[in-house]
Amino acid sequence: MIKQGQRLQGTINNVASFGVFVTLDDKHHGLIKRQELDYGKNDDWQMYYDVGQMIDGVVLSAETPQKN
Repeated sequence: MIKQGQRLQGTINNVASFGVFVTLDDKHHGLIKRQELDYGKNDDWQMYYDVGQMIDGVVLSAETPQKN
């Protein structure tokens, strides 16, 4: 189970204008918002991130999907 504050490594699977989508493992995926990424002062922040790139991060919040 993924918990808030946990440090994880994931793989970027999509780079969007608002952030990057990350796959953590077979069951868990996440979004790292643009303002939460470390890219310095450069306006062209997307040049620092590529699909397939490994990225380290800290879980800020975790949600459990609800069953219908």
